[in-house]
Amino acid sequence: MTTPRCPQPPESQPGPYARAGRIALALFLFHSGGIMSTAPTEEVATETVVAIDPRQVQIGANVRLDANVDKEFVANVREEGVIVPVVGYFDGDAHYVVVDGQRRTLAAIEAKQATIPAFATRRREDADRIVAQMSANHHRVAITAAERAKGFEQLAGFGMSAAQIAKKTGYKRPEVDAGLKVAGSDLASKATERWGFLTLEQAAALAEFDQDADALQALTVAAERGSGFDHELQRQRDKRDDREAIKAFAEQLTADGVTVIERPPHDHKTILRLNQLDDAEGNRITPETHADCPGHAAYVTREWRWIETDAKDDEDAADEQEQVTVATYVCTDAKAHGHVDRWAGGYGGSTKKKAADMSEAEREAARAERRDVIESNKAWKSAETVRAAFVVKFLTRKSAPKGSAAFVVATIAEEGHWLSDHRTPTKADELLNGGKARMRADRAKAAENVTEGRALMLAVGQCCAAYEAQMGTHTWRNVTPGPARYLAFLAANGYELADVEKRAAGLDKPAPKPRAKKARKATTPPPETKAPEGNTAASSDEHPAA
Repeated sequence: MTTPRCPQPPESQPGPYARAGRIALALFLFHSGGIMSTAPTEEVATETVVAIDPRQVQIGANVRLDANVDKEFVANVREEGVIVPVVGYFDGDAHYVVVDGQRRTLAAIEAKQATIPAFATRRREDADRIVAQMSANHHRVAITAAERAKGFEQLAGFGMSAAQIAKKTGYKRPEVDAGLKVAGSDLASKATERWGFLTLEQAAALAEFDQDADALQALTVAAERGSGFDHELQRQRDKRDDREAIKAFAEQLTADGVTVIERPPHDHKTILRLNQLDDAEGNRITPETHADCPGHAAYVTREWRWIETDAKDDEDAADEQEQVTVATYVCTDAKAHGHVDRWAGGYGGSTKKKAADMSEAEREAARAERRDVIESNKAWKSAETVRAAFVVKFLTRKSAPKGSAAFVVATIAEEGHWLSDHRTPTKADELLNGGKARMRADRAKAAENVTEGRALMLAVGQCCAAYEAQMGTHTWRNVTPGPARYLAFLAANGYELADVEKRAAGLDKPAPKPRAKKARKATTPPPETKAPEGNTAASSDEHPAA
């Protein structure tokens, strides 16, 4: 029987774009699973390469349970064709039987490829084929993040854009962008080489904090732990923004002749805020009247404040919060400078014990509680950013996940009044319409001419908006049914709750008390994670070929 030959590529291709093509090909093969990790036998290497119709082949005995022919792989086969030949043989009826390459064959069929390259080799018994498949896949080593970044950098050096690299290699655009960012950062590049657990996206995030050792440590710990990285990243970004805003404001105050100090403890004995001080004659002290006092100073903080809107002019208008940088003016030694603390006698009828009347243990407990409130409020604000990004993407689904109907019914039954709250429509526009304001009638029309699954998803979006409109920094302090239900629903659908959100959902469990252990004479530090040594073999089909 005469079989058509598959044209062979030239051994060398001059010019930088040819080299770029070879690099793109290597990355694609690593990404899609297209290179054998073990060297082919001499017999296979010298056998015939033929062009076969993928629709006419048969699939031999195989260990693969799922070929996992994803859309990205099919798109690449449609663009580039099957690059690495499948391996098989012709049976007694002249039918080609695939031994290695089920995934490529099925992708070629879906991509409507007329022919694919194939090695025609000798027939093996089924048991031998299974042994060969398992042996080949057992010794495969995936390409590392550091190697992907290097490959993207080389392709960019040949003039390929990020979009072209993504199209040619089969990697998604965000990963290509992250890889190029990593390649441009010495710190991020070394991090991917040293720590194999880092993804390109995580390494690119590290590059943002190359001068912040504390942030780098926190992010690396989160990445190695395998949870909480997105929340930690947003928290570190918020901290950085706060520091920069505070620094700029403090520099302006200093230029104006005001001494800037660190924020003192709330129960400081001598540094008191001006809004609680009177002069010797009983007059209220203001920053203007206090400017000439030797103790005149200020500390700078970032705070969230409400922006009031006039709901009368807009039926869907809602109050909003914004973060502002503020200066709190103080006197560094109020008593020595003749000022009177009008709050010294307590806060009216308050029964709260004053700091002066507390024991040292009580004062430390009070300080710890205040620190917890401050840090938890900041953590909640950071989590809001991460959660909103997840919900916006989640609500683009064409059909609702399991449990959505029950979630909507429970929301209507117990928090129905939140759905009609004047803040909910604005929040719904943020989550479902990219922040573009809609009239209520237009929101209703959005459910017309859509599938039942998408309509339910829109209902889920309205419920999400109702919860988001009601939740705030107060939510984490107590577990209430509505927010707990909402956060649990998000968690069940892939959202990773921040620790402060777990408190709001009632899902935070106190860590078990460590048992006492006998002291050891010497301890051996854990071995340092070694940098990946590079890829030594590549796969032909990611998992055992079918």
